[in-house]
Amino acid sequence: MKLFAQHGYGPGDKIINGFKDNTIDGVIFSARYEKMEKIPGDAKDINSVSSNAEILLDPEFYACFYTHQPDAKLGGLNEWPYFSTQRRSQLESSEIVEKVLADTFDTVVDLPLTSIIAPNIFIPRSFNSIEAVIAKNFIRKTQQLFEKTGDKRKVFATLAIDRTTLIDQTEFEAFLNDITALDNPPDGFYIIVGGGITGDRTEISRSELIHADVIAGWMMLNFTLSINGFKVINGFSDILTPFLGCAGGYAGATGWWSNLRMFSMSRYINTVSGGRLPTIRYLSDALLNRITHSERKAFVKLIPEINNGLPRDSDYERGEPDRKVEVLQSWEAISHLNNENIVSDMDESLKLLENMVNRAEITYTNLAGYGLPVNREANREYMEALMESIQAFRRNAEI
Repeated sequence: MKLFAQHGYGPGDKIINGFKDNTIDGVIFSARYEKMEKIPGDAKDINSVSSNAEILLDPEFYACFYTHQPDAKLGGLNEWPYFSTQRRSQLESSEIVEKVLADTFDTVVDLPLTSIIAPNIFIPRSFNSIEAVIAKNFIRKTQQLFEKTGDKRKVFATLAIDRTTLIDQTEFEAFLNDITALDNPPDGFYIIVGGGITGDRTEISRSELIHADVIAGWMMLNFTLSINGFKVINGFSDILTPFLGCAGGYAGATGWWSNLRMFSMSRYINTVSGGRLPTIRYLSDALLNRITHSERKAFVKLIPEINNGLPRDSDYERGEPDRKVEVLQSWEAISHLNNENIVSDMDESLKLLENMVNRAEITYTNLAGYGLPVNREANREYMEALMESIQAFRRNAEI
């Protein structure tokens, strides 16, 4: 399972340093925050430290419905030639869908990307919806329109969906049947699963994504698509990356802000914010969670295994590190979880995942036994959701 950097606001030298650490294998640039003219230079810098780096661009076309809203927060999206205001009714026309795809491919085909991500819209509620019909049309026409460019790179169709779409099993299965039976399919899929409103201080362990049926459904997407020959790249997957890798996913991605670790369409709307920046945290593999620097310091004295035993631990030993180090430590921790839990045999991988969750639950129990404030009830629910998701996936995939 590969791990990609989910690019966004304020990258600085984080991505280059991630490649230098050998903890990320690629980057998914955000069209919202990456200028088209900067990509060649940035790609050259990346290739200078990692010759095998995968470089992609999320066109973020799914934000097209927000362009006329007074509180829209689109960054540099409007500077990309393919990005345009669209109404849902317009996109019900195959001609408009084909034009969006063609315009996007014409824009990005000359950029030094290793693979191409096609545009699509977001499915907000159900696979039995007009948005799902439009999204399937984008997927159906992705390869056809990309072939017209004459380019030989792989093309990934975007599938951007709300978490609730994964809960209705009947509609979910019908949609999967449709996109795996295409006459001229794309090479793979770039999957984004979104939750509710997220903020800079929202942790994925407390988010709406941590629901057994949602995680199991996301795993089932990876499993079904992979056994049908598709490569699956999962955007904004963060700590769920090893779960998706065990189910057959090719890559996961995460970034340095909470809204780069989990996806929400609310990221394109201005919200009231202010105050201090989010607290710098440490991602502990033993807890499958992020903890503050002070929590880490206290916990490690009682349970040394809270430390990952990896090189970036030293950045936290000297005191609270700079913010740019936090994501490097996260990439290191998730990459380690991938390596420890994903093997060629899927049943064995799932057993490793179950053991990982059991160890985390025991660690939380031990911390609580020492009288430490670990929000025992919330973490118990978190562990239960992770374990139940593995069991639900086993049933659905008949493993």
